[in-house]
Amino acid sequence: MRYIFYLVIGISLFAMALLSPAKFDGGLYVSHAKQIYSGEMPVLAVSGTKPNLIPSIIAINYRIFGVNGFSEQIVAPAFYLLALILLVGNLRLKISEENAIIAGFLFLTMILPFYHARNVYTDMPLAVCVMIGGIYLMRFWEEKKHQFLAYSIIAMLLASQIKASGMILMWIYLLVIVIRGAICKLNSYRN
Repeated sequence: MRYIFYLVIGISLFAMALLSPAKFDGGLYVSHAKQIYSGEMPVLAVSGTKPNLIPSIIAINYRIFGVNGFSEQIVAPAFYLLALILLVGNLRLKISEENAIIAGFLFLTMILPFYHARNVYTDMPLAVCVMIGGIYLMRFWEEKKHQFLAYSIIAMLLASQIKASGMILMWIYLLVIVIRGAICKLNSYRN
């Protein structure tokens, strides 16, 4: 059953990246990626209101795969695949493997992630970074290991470098950490 799941993941990734007609809506990101690739813009430079992490990743893809549509379109499907692996992997830790795989198949059939995964959009990478941040934050609260808090904060900082709205999420995220810490302190004083 596990191998069938991985086969479906692989086929889905390449079908999204290669076979689907992309509704291309990432001209600014591709333009910045080409400037980074040519050396006109530094890697991870902030250009206007757009963070440059996605163009930087696309520029790295240009070095690996060449300057073509595949290099531009593979970023979001790769993040889609990462989101799927994170979902299934973490659900396997919390519930049964069978239910985790069913959740993975359901995730594959959702229209919105599939739509965002075949475009040069920042929504799927942003969702993955927020998912990673949330997973490690929950693990920090459960296991009290500070490395998980550090991983969580790094993931949210990456989210803020993917999309401008990631910065707003970062502040909300930090507020949740502070409120949760205050509630834990109050509960420890009461006991």
